[in-house]
Amino acid sequence: MILDDRVFRSLNALGWSSWKAAGTRHWPARYATYVSSMHRWASSLEVTADWLEWLLFHLNGHVDEP
Repeated sequence: MILDDRVFRSLNALGWSSWKAAGTRHWPARYATYVSSMHRWASSLEVTADWLEWLLFHLNGHVDEP
């Protein structure tokens, strides 16, 4: 999984912050939290984490548009 700027923009637009979710600004812990969160969210949506990441990448922070 790749947590790039486009995915970050979408997550932030949805109100998710990696450092708040991880409870630290330490990058490895934030990335691990991102990966585990993506897998948990994907499972609850019955999609793959890769597909969910692609969607967030595609949206590029524009999560409120049709």
